[in-house]
Amino acid sequence: MKTSTGTAVASVGLRLNPTTKAALILLNQAYDTAASLDQDSWDFAIEIHALKESGLTHNDLRSLVCCGFVEHRLECTQVGAKRRSFRESHGLRLVAESCFVLSGSGLKIARGLSGVNTGTHSVEDMSPTKTLSLAITPVWDAVRRELRFGFHVVKQFKVPAPSQELILDAFEEEGWPVHLDDPLPPRYDLDAKRRLHAVIDRLNRNQKHKLIRFHGDGTGTGISWEELGTAD
Repeated sequence: MKTSTGTAVASVGLRLNPTTKAALILLNQAYDTAASLDQDSWDFAIEIHALKESGLTHNDLRSLVCCGFVEHRLECTQVGAKRRSFRESHGLRLVAESCFVLSGSGLKIARGLSGVNTGTHSVEDMSPTKTLSLAITPVWDAVRRELRFGFHVVKQFKVPAPSQELILDAFEEEGWPVHLDDPLPPRYDLDAKRRLHAVIDRLNRNQKHKLIRFHGDGTGTGISWEELGTAD
């Protein structure tokens, strides 16, 4: 379903217990510290041992990753290096080198927990054991070339699909607005409206779970998305 503002809402089955709340607030503090110092958020990524010390379990962390609320990488900083280095993680295997930062969706939730108005449901008033049901957005992982929504992989590209991936890159960069102007660069040999229509059609094909539908805006110059609400 959708809210009056058009933001997709999904019940993602994550228990918002006090430990999870505390971890999200801790990750939010790290994000804000990095921002205040004009540093990349990964420079202040929190190590897995610190989150486990706060009471979080491995499955709590996996749930946060699956929901798209946190990003997970493996630290590979060399001794004596001036900056932290990370490499991409694959799957849900957690190791001693695992580190985490908030995603855009996770930041909205964490700020709600910290008392900042995010425009979503009131989080602080929820029962500690109540299932979290909050505004969430898709997640496009350009490294894995994987589009996710909540726990589900919607689409995964096994071979390059430049036009589709460019649109998903643009949505991810803009924070998944309901509407996006056509981001495809013009080509003299192609009609822009017909090309966008064809790419939208391909985005809707071969989805593993039909949770998202893309469609044109009626003018041929923009693209929108909506949640379908079922995992077919």
